[in-house]
Amino acid sequence: MRTCYTAATFTDDLKAKQAARYREFFELFRKCKSAITGVTFRGIADDNTWLSELSSGRKDFPLLFDVDHNPKPAYDAVVDF
Repeated sequence: MRTCYTAATFTDDLKAKQAARYREFFELFRKCKSAITGVTFRGIADDNTWLSELSSGRKDFPLLFDVDHNPKPAYDAVVDF
């Protein structure tokens, strides 16, 4: 069964893991910058994501800003270079 996170279960540890993963992706993107013209996110903040449109109602908190539009650790991982 796949875990769907809620505000209560999206812990600081999960936020740190998410930030590390975003950092890995963006390090790769920067290494390949001659072949990449942009990166697109499907949303701005976790309060309204493409996942919100699913009938499950799950959010999974995938974006760089939290539900209050504050930057998450993932944001810092992307812009820190």
